[in-house]
Order: sequence, then structure tokens, then C-alpha cells
Amino acid sequence: LGYWDAQNWVKQEFGIDIKYQRIREYLIQHFKTKLKSPRKSHYKKDEEAEKAFLKTP
Repeated sequence: LGYWDAQNWVKQEFGIDIKYQRIREYLIQHFKTKLKSPRKSHYKKDEEAEKAFLKTP
């Protein structure tokens, strides 16, 4: 789920308190994880058209 969740899981399962930065570095190095970030949105996007599109089946 996230680096905080991984940190909590390690503490619960193994009783080891690992710093956030260390767990983050380990997961990036060994599992190529990334933080989630939203996609860019076009600056001229029509909000009404988006709402109409989402309402259609």
C-alpha cells in the first residue's frame, strides 16, 4: 500500500523498528517502487464536458 504501511508491517511481523527512509530506499532498490502521483490535466479542460462524459453509460 505504501511505505508507512510497509514500515508498520515490519514492526508487527518482526518487532523491528526501521526508519521510514531506510524502508523506502530498500523497497525502491529491490522492488523498483515509486510514490503514486496524479496524471497531468490539460489546462483548457472543459469541466462540464467531463461531467457529461462520466454520466453516460
